[in-house]
Amino acid sequence: SRGNITLRTPDEARKAVRRKKELGCDQIKLNEFLEFDLVKVVSEEAHSLGMGVTTHSVDAIQSSNAGVDAIEHIWSSGNTTILYLPARMQLHKDRLAGLIDQETVCSYYETENYQPIIDVMVKNQTAWTPTLAKIVRPLSSYVDRFRKKEAEILDDPKNGLPASVRAITDNASSKLFKRYTPQELDRAKIGLDKSYEFIRRFVAAGGVLKEGSDPPRGMAALLMHQAMAMDVEAGVPNMTSIQSATLNVAKAYRKDKDIGSVEAGKIADLSIVEGDPLQDI
Repeated sequence: SRGNITLRTPDEARKAVRRKKELGCDQIKLNEFLEFDLVKVVSEEAHSLGMGVTTHSVDAIQSSNAGVDAIEHIWSSGNTTILYLPARMQLHKDRLAGLIDQETVCSYYETENYQPIIDVMVKNQTAWTPTLAKIVRPLSSYVDRFRKKEAEILDDPKNGLPASVRAITDNASSKLFKRYTPQELDRAKIGLDKSYEFIRRFVAAGGVLKEGSDPPRGMAALLMHQAMAMDVEAGVPNMTSIQSATLNVAKAYRKDKDIGSVEAGKIADLSIVEGDPLQDI
C-alpha cells in the first residue's frame, strides 16, 4: 500500500536500504508495522551508508532503542502510553480506520506513562515531530492569526491555488466548530492539553524537538509555521521552536554539515522576517 516495501528478513531489509541508496535516496521512512528487530537492521544499514531513518511507531521506546533518528507524530508517543498492548493496537487501528478521529484520539493517552518514553528518547537523542497543527490548530490561542494568514494566501488569485486547498484548510475549523458536539470538542481540547504536556516535558528533559507540516490537512509551508507557534504555546522556548524546523531537522536527517544553521561553509538558505521571532514566534 502507498508504495510500501514489505520486509521479512534481515537480508531483505539490508537489500532494500542499499537499493534506496542506489536510487539516490538519502532518507529511509518506516511505517509502524515493521518488526523492531528489522527496524534495528534497517537503521544500522542506513547509518552505514550515511542515511537517516525516520519512523511511525506503536512503541516509541522500542523504536528509539532500535536506533532510528526520528519518530513522527503525536500518536506515536501517545500509542506508547497505552501499556496494555491489545488496547494500544485497537486504539491505533481504530484511528487508522477513522473510527476515532485524530482530533480526539489524544484524549485517550495516559499522561502518567509519559516519563519512561521521554527518558529513553532523550537518552538516545531520538528526535520527535508532533505535527499537531494539521489537526487541532483551530484550538490554538493563535487561531485568529492563523486564519488571517490562511485567508490572505487563499484569497490572493496570484497564488493560483485550487479550490481543494481551501477546502482542506477550512475543514480543520468547520469540523471542530460546526460538526462536533460540545462533548466531542471538549475531548479534542483535553487531547490538545495532553499533547502540549508531552511536548513541554520532552523538551524540558532535553529531547530533540523536530517540526514539519504533514499535509493534507492544510497548506504545507504554513502548517510548519503554525506548528512552531503551537510548540511555543505548549511551553517550548522560542529559539528551540526555531531550531525544531532548522538545525534539529538537519541533524535528524544527517545533513547538518551542510544545512540547518547559519555557519561558514554551509548552504545559505535564509528566511527574512519582520520583527523578532524570539519575542513573537
